[in-house]
Amino acid sequence: MTFLRWLLVPVSAALVVTIVIYGGLFAVDIADQNCAADSFAASSCVASWHTTALETIIYAGVILAAMGLVTVPSLIAPKLKVTVSAIGFLLATGPFVVVAVLSTSLPVPIIVPSDLAAPLIVAIATGGLSLFWVRSRTKRMAEDPS
Repeated sequence: MTFLRWLLVPVSAALVVTIVIYGGLFAVDIADQNCAADSFAASSCVASWHTTALETIIYAGVILAAMGLVTVPSLIAPKLKVTVSAIGFLLATGPFVVVAVLSTSLPVPIIVPSDLAAPLIVAIATGGLSLFWVRSRTKRMAEDPS
């Protein structure tokens, strides 16, 4: 049973990412469907509310991904829960740092690193709070196993 739980740890992380991605795509489709026909330019919605809706979807995805990558695998792991959640924290925040570094080293930046600052801060804050929750839960479970 322990072996099976360890096998499910990376599967759960992949499942969290998959659910967040498809949930975000579904939410974007709904936002696009609610855009009036006269608000489209070059097959993109230019309504004033659409940008805010997309930013909300992006930040909700960042929050859910960071929280899920830190907590879900650590709940499944039979041991080393804090270590597993720390790895999840790195998986949640690492892509922002990698993209920022790569985009500044390319001749033509793909994404301006300042555009990544707010999502990175949100991922660090959410992941950090989730890491704190896992750590305190693990400590509480060790003190009172019942």
